[in-house]
Amino acid sequence: MGGVDWAGYRRAYERFLPHISNSWDFTEMLSEMLGELNVSHTGSGYRARQPGGDATAALGLFFDESYTGAGLRVAEVIEGGPLATARSGVRPGVVIEKIDGTAIAPGAEFDSLLNQKAGKRVELALFDPAGNRR
Repeated sequence: MGGVDWAGYRRAYERFLPHISNSWDFTEMLSEMLGELNVSHTGSGYRARQPGGDATAALGLFFDESYTGAGLRVAEVIEGGPLATARSGVRPGVVIEKIDGTAIAPGAEFDSLLNQKAGKRVELALFDPAGNRR
């Protein structure tokens, strides 16, 4: 790996780190980087957690990373995801203020509010600024 521009790789990949909150995503990012290095005998792997370990539910949303207020402002609803129904009321611009009654402070970590919730009902408190409705 002689001659590798480590500073360049750092600049390229460090921007992803604030968005990685689990081993699977970290392993995928590391695998991408190692693939770019194109050297032998390198790799990255993932081992599933033990039963009863963390299992974070996915809402099927992308959030507006530039939003600085309380809650999570929805940027996109992923087609086929759990909230991709008209009945859910979730669409771009809507802010998720609470998950199961817990308010989401500006910039706060929220994945823990979805831990052990996969396949279960989750209550979301929504605010639609377009209609000024909760």
